[in-house]
Formats: sequence, structure tokens, C-alpha cells
Amino acid sequence: MKKTIVLLCLACGLALSSCIPPSYSFGTLHKHLMDIRNGMNETEIISLLGKPDYRRFKGNREEWEYRNSAGSTRPSVYCITFVDGKVNSFDSYLDDSPWKKGLRNDSTIQAGYFRTPEGNFMWGVPANGMVRLNNGRLMPARGNQLLQEP
Repeated sequence: MKKTIVLLCLACGLALSSCIPPSYSFGTLHKHLMDIRNGMNETEIISLLGKPDYRRFKGNREEWEYRNSAGSTRPSVYCITFVDGKVNSFDSYLDDSPWKKGLRNDSTIQAGYFRTPEGNFMWGVPANGMVRLNNGRLMPARGNQLLQEP
């Protein structure tokens, strides 16, 4: 009887573990990231990584963002930029953003959108004349205007 219960629990655990999407299982996302190449189209990226967690676009430029926190206290963020439907750039960073470290509720910090010199908008948190952008980069700013393109 005890052996049957143990086997049943193991079978249930195995069945449930297969419910994790392959793109987010530990190590799989990283392995597929190494297969990304310039010029790949959106369909090829979806077949490698699945649908993105976040998506931004303006004109012929589109950014897809994937997040992976499996096995880590600081999630990894992967950004793929498409121009005219083809991969143009790829960036990754650890998401140790200030607003994740408890600064979000500090009344002296006003997180919000900042305009880039090219007229795009990016989310960020200001600190001492600089802005920590959602892509992890620290950029100089005055008011809600970034002083250089990220």
C-alpha cells in the first residue's frame, strides 16, 4: 500500500512537471538564446522561445522582452529588437532594478516615462541626475528628458 502511494505521488509529480512550458524550464531558455542570430524573423524566434512576456513597438522597430527567474533571486531579462520584422539586436541583463529593491515606495523617487532625444519613451527611475532605465542602463537626464539615446 505504501509503495503504491509513493509511486502515485511520483507519477503525479512527473505529470505536473511536464506542464512547465519548455521556454521557461531551467536552462532551456538560455540554451535557445544562444541560437538567436541577426536576420531571424519573428516566427523563428517564437519557435525558439515562445511568445514574449512583453512587447513594445514604434514604426518599423519592435522589442520583445522575455523574463526568466528560474533558480535565481534576480531574474534575467532578454530583449530582442526587430527592425522590419528581422532580428536587429539582442540584449540581456540581470533585473536588479531599483524599484525591485524596495525603492519603489520611496516618495522621493518618481518612476515614470522619460523621452529620449529621438522622441521615444522609456520607463525609468531617477536618481541624482541619472535615470535607471527598465533595460538596466543608467543614463543622464534632466527632468523627464534623457540627455542621450540609450
